[in-house]
Amino acid sequence: MTKRLEYWLQKQTPAQETALDEWSRGLFSMAAERIDDRKRVQAAFQRILERRRDSARFRSEFTDLPAAYDRTRTPAYQAKRDANTRHTLAFLAQICGMLTPAQRSRAVDRMASLSRSFKRLACTMG
Repeated sequence: MTKRLEYWLQKQTPAQETALDEWSRGLFSMAAERIDDRKRVQAAFQRILERRRDSARFRSEFTDLPAAYDRTRTPAYQAKRDANTRHTLAFLAQICGMLTPAQRSRAVDRMASLSRSFKRLACTMG
Protein backbone atom coordinates (compact mmCIF):
# COMPACT_ATOMS: atom_id res chain seq x y z
CA MET A 1 0.00 0.00 0.00
CA THR A 2 2.92 2.33 0.66
CA LYS A 3 4.00 2.17 -3.00
CA ARG A 4 0.43 2.72 -4.17
CA LEU A 5 0.04 5.76 -1.95
CA GLU A 6 3.38 7.13 -3.12
CA TYR A 7 2.24 6.78 -6.73
CA TRP A 8 -0.88 8.83 -6.03
CA LEU A 9 0.38 11.22 -3.34
CA GLN A 10 4.18 11.08 -3.28
CA LYS A 11 5.62 11.29 0.24
CA GLN A 12 3.21 10.67 3.11
CA THR A 13 3.07 12.86 6.18
CA PRO A 14 3.88 11.33 9.57
CA ALA A 15 0.15 11.25 10.40
CA GLN A 16 -0.57 9.43 7.15
CA GLU A 17 2.21 6.93 7.89
CA THR A 18 0.65 6.29 11.31
CA ALA A 19 -2.76 5.75 9.67
CA LEU A 20 -1.14 3.35 7.19
CA ASP A 21 0.45 1.37 10.03
CA GLU A 22 -2.90 1.18 11.85
CA TRP A 23 -4.65 0.08 8.68
CA SER A 24 -2.07 -2.64 8.09
CA ARG A 25 -2.38 -3.98 11.64
CA GLY A 26 -6.18 -4.02 11.34
CA LEU A 27 -6.33 -6.32 8.31
CA PHE A 28 -7.32 -9.95 8.67
CA SER A 29 -4.63 -12.34 7.50
CA MET A 30 -5.91 -14.28 4.51
CA ALA A 31 -2.81 -15.78 2.91
CA ALA A 32 -3.74 -19.43 3.49
CA GLU A 33 -7.37 -18.89 2.49
CA ARG A 34 -6.28 -16.97 -0.63
CA ILE A 35 -4.06 -19.86 -1.72
CA ASP A 36 -6.85 -22.38 -1.05
CA ASP A 37 -9.27 -20.23 -3.04
CA ARG A 38 -6.83 -19.95 -5.95
CA LYS A 39 -6.32 -23.72 -5.93
CA ARG A 40 -10.09 -24.23 -5.93
CA VAL A 41 -10.54 -21.96 -8.95
CA GLN A 42 -7.63 -23.56 -10.79
CA ALA A 43 -9.07 -27.03 -10.14
CA ALA A 44 -12.45 -25.88 -11.43
CA PHE A 45 -10.85 -24.57 -14.62
CA GLN A 46 -8.93 -27.82 -14.98
CA ARG A 47 -12.17 -29.81 -14.77
CA ILE A 48 -13.72 -27.55 -17.38
CA LEU A 49 -10.72 -27.92 -19.70
CA GLU A 50 -10.94 -31.70 -19.41
CA ARG A 51 -14.44 -31.45 -20.90
CA ARG A 52 -13.47 -29.13 -23.76
CA ARG A 53 -14.49 -31.64 -26.42
CA ASP A 54 -18.12 -31.00 -25.43
CA SER A 55 -18.10 -27.52 -26.99
CA ALA A 56 -21.51 -26.33 -25.80
CA ARG A 57 -20.89 -27.37 -22.21
CA PHE A 58 -17.30 -26.14 -22.32
CA ARG A 59 -18.26 -22.70 -23.61
CA SER A 60 -20.98 -22.30 -21.01
CA GLU A 61 -18.87 -23.45 -18.06
CA PHE A 62 -15.77 -21.60 -19.23
CA THR A 63 -17.61 -18.28 -19.38
CA ASP A 64 -19.69 -18.86 -16.24
CA LEU A 65 -16.80 -19.63 -13.90
CA PRO A 66 -14.96 -16.29 -14.12
CA ALA A 67 -18.24 -14.44 -13.73
CA ALA A 68 -19.30 -16.41 -10.65
CA TYR A 69 -16.23 -17.91 -8.99
CA ASP A 70 -16.50 -15.57 -6.00
CA ARG A 71 -19.91 -17.03 -5.14
CA THR A 72 -18.29 -20.33 -4.29
CA ARG A 73 -15.84 -18.97 -1.72
CA THR A 74 -16.09 -20.30 1.80
CA PRO A 75 -18.20 -18.09 4.07
CA ALA A 76 -15.24 -17.53 6.42
CA TYR A 77 -12.96 -16.41 3.60
CA GLN A 78 -15.63 -14.16 2.12
CA ALA A 79 -16.27 -12.60 5.54
CA LYS A 80 -12.56 -11.75 5.87
CA ARG A 81 -12.49 -10.29 2.36
CA ASP A 82 -15.55 -8.18 3.10
CA ALA A 83 -14.13 -6.98 6.42
CA ASN A 84 -10.79 -6.10 4.82
CA THR A 85 -12.57 -4.24 2.03
CA ARG A 86 -14.59 -2.17 4.52
CA HIS A 87 -11.45 -1.52 6.57
CA THR A 88 -9.52 -0.42 3.47
CA LEU A 89 -12.29 1.89 2.25
CA ALA A 90 -12.44 3.53 5.69
CA PHE A 91 -8.66 3.95 5.60
CA LEU A 92 -8.76 5.53 2.14
CA ALA A 93 -11.48 7.94 3.26
CA GLN A 94 -9.32 8.81 6.27
CA ILE A 95 -6.29 9.42 4.03
CA CYS A 96 -8.35 11.62 1.69
CA GLY A 97 -9.22 13.78 4.68
CA MET A 98 -5.52 14.14 5.52
CA LEU A 99 -4.24 15.21 2.10
CA THR A 100 -2.00 18.22 1.84
CA PRO A 101 -2.78 20.65 -0.98
CA ALA A 102 0.18 19.28 -2.99
CA GLN A 103 -0.99 15.68 -2.49
CA ARG A 104 -4.54 16.56 -3.51
CA SER A 105 -3.23 18.26 -6.66
CA ARG A 106 -1.07 15.24 -7.52
CA ALA A 107 -3.99 12.84 -6.97
CA VAL A 108 -6.25 14.95 -9.20
CA ASP A 109 -3.55 15.03 -11.89
CA ARG A 110 -3.16 11.23 -11.69
CA MET A 111 -6.93 10.75 -11.97
CA ALA A 112 -7.09 13.07 -14.97
CA SER A 113 -4.31 11.10 -16.63
CA LEU A 114 -6.12 7.84 -15.93
CA SER A 115 -9.32 9.30 -17.36
CA ARG A 116 -7.53 10.30 -20.56
CA SER A 117 -6.09 6.80 -20.86
CA PHE A 118 -9.54 5.24 -20.54
CA LYS A 119 -10.94 7.63 -23.14
CA ARG A 120 -8.19 6.68 -25.57
CA LEU A 121 -8.87 3.00 -24.93
CA ALA A 122 -12.59 3.51 -25.49
CA CYS A 123 -11.91 5.17 -28.84
CA THR A 124 -9.64 2.39 -30.03
CA MET A 125 -11.90 -0.44 -28.90
CA GLY A 126 -15.10 0.85 -30.47
